[in-house]
Amino acid sequence: MAPIGLVKSGLWDEVEHDINTVVETAHREGKVIKVIVEDAYTTREEKLELYRIVMQSGADFIKTSTGFEERDYAEKLGNKTGAQVENVRLMAELSRKYNPRIGIKVAGGVRTYQQVLELMRAAEREPDPPTRFRVGTSHLTSIVENMRSNH
Repeated sequence: MAPIGLVKSGLWDEVEHDINTVVETAHREGKVIKVIVEDAYTTREEKLELYRIVMQSGADFIKTSTGFEERDYAEKLGNKTGAQVENVRLMAELSRKYNPRIGIKVAGGVRTYQQVLELMRAAEREPDPPTRFRVGTSHLTSIVENMRSNH
């Protein structure tokens, strides 16, 4: 997970060092690394810098959230919790500049097939191969059932 305390303090060199160290260590061990950015806790300006750092770190995925954000704090920042289309769209836009290969994982509040489609379009990625787009959800069964009934 991105060091949110450092992000909120504007200590960008430390954020970058922390993320780069974790990514390098994971890759040295042959692991796939997802950096969770907890979108609900960051302003647009913070997202711009944090997404850039994650993308330039060489992480395999940038992930929207854990899905366990504190709603009241998020709302004070003008944010919603969970995976939001506008944040995923910003990830896709910045990835064109900083790291076109990075995968996007959406998580938090994903409950419907329609949401999955909207988030996938915003990510500008196809789900195959799964190194490009992933969905984290505890509602997989109902999403698949809905998908089948719509096709």
